[in-house]
Amino acid sequence: MDNYIDWLRHKIGHEPAVFVGVSAVIHNEKGEILLIKRGDNGAWACPGGIMEPGENVHETLMREIEEELGVDATIMELLGIYSNRGPLKYPNGDVAYIVGIFFVCTVQGVLKIDGNEALDAKFFELASLPNKLHYMQEQPLIDFFEGLRGIVR
Repeated sequence: MDNYIDWLRHKIGHEPAVFVGVSAVIHNEKGEILLIKRGDNGAWACPGGIMEPGENVHETLMREIEEELGVDATIMELLGIYSNRGPLKYPNGDVAYIVGIFFVCTVQGVLKIDGNEALDAKFFELASLPNKLHYMQEQPLIDFFEGLRGIVR
């Protein structure tokens, strides 16, 4: 399915929908994490995206990392599962509830930013995280830097 969200929104309009997002907390040998600058809103976030019908979480994550960064990844462990309590309201009127599954990962190869979904990619320490983080990113990143794993929030 080329664009699951567009297809679903065509069916349900702006009504509330639940989406499963899968994200990679990619770290380097210095303990810094890789964030991308998103093409849709300019916010910084972990690479990842929405699961599409027929995929499992591993396939979703590998597809998104390949699309955004042009590299292969290795999943090391589950960081946690996070969900928002209130609705996320988009400027176009769409309403969503997100279940985010975050995995700690490493990548191999040279990053090739796609220029569409990801405009930039940089490694950050906890103290230097950008101010404009995408919705639902702050808590998983804090948990990563604090050494927490297997979190359900």
